[in-house]
Amino acid sequence: MQKIGTVFIIFVVLLFFSFFSYIGYEYNLPYVGSALRYVAGPFFAERITPEQILASYETDKIKILIVPGHNNDSFGAQFKGIKEAQMNAELGQELFEFFQKDGKFEVYATRVKNGDYSRWFSDYFESNKEEVKKFRENSKEQMRQAIELGLPANNDQVSHNSVSNNASLRLYAVNKWANENNIEVVFHIHFNDYPGRKWNQPGKYSGFSIYVPEYQLPNHRASSEVAKPLKNQLEKYFAKSDLSAESFALIEDQELIAVGSNASRDGVSVLTEYGYIYEPQFTNKETREVVLKELAYQTYLGIKKFFGDTNLLAGNYETTLLPHI
Repeated sequence: MQKIGTVFIIFVVLLFFSFFSYIGYEYNLPYVGSALRYVAGPFFAERITPEQILASYETDKIKILIVPGHNNDSFGAQFKGIKEAQMNAELGQELFEFFQKDGKFEVYATRVKNGDYSRWFSDYFESNKEEVKKFRENSKEQMRQAIELGLPANNDQVSHNSVSNNASLRLYAVNKWANENNIEVVFHIHFNDYPGRKWNQPGKYSGFSIYVPEYQLPNHRASSEVAKPLKNQLEKYFAKSDLSAESFALIEDQELIAVGSNASRDGVSVLTEYGYIYEPQFTNKETREVVLKELAYQTYLGIKKFFGDTNLLAGNYETTLLPHI
């Protein structure tokens, strides 16, 4: 009788957590769903923890890789002559410079301000293309095996454009290089678009959103912990997305290669969509450069705040925008 009672209690507890996890996920209530799902932990074992990254910050430099999305040939979103790839590269350069000035970080970037790939990344990609292909296939195979063993199906709430074979290979190359070189943080830069708009008219949505690995992936917890203060910092000066699926602004995703789909990333991977490309602050030439710099600075501050570090670069102020006396 006692054994039956114990089994029943365990069943009720599991049912409780499963129910509230489902409610939190289905209705985008992260502090209900995601927090309770941590009880079970990720499907794949953690390969790096937030605690390990924080400990590294105390004794060594943190390695961060900045990945401005797309390239000069495949430029992503565009609006009235403005190309996402170039905006990504410009913001990436600003962010690179902020981290480069900070002695606590060792910073790398896959592309430079004019949009070209950095020489080191081009050389790595061309020299290791076959190894990257194997890495991609091995990653997909381990995910297939995980699904066979019971990994819950993908339930991403936001749909994404498919990527070309070459773009996919470059993203896996980023993950492979980052893993091999013990890069603690990989940070992807993008701008969004609304596919339902007319080609020469702005769309209906605006605001930023941040994507992190879904809770079953090995780098979920560390990535989410880095992304939370980043979201809070950006939200001080910029509006979060008003697309309903992005309304919390911090979104888990299982399919984005950039954040480590198929368990392809060991460390932190975060992708930020800084807004919609047709928003006036980006289309206006007078404001675009200033806003991109401010977005970079707020990103730098947000990531620093994960480490509990509040030292500022921009004249000891939390913004580059406002005049100070």
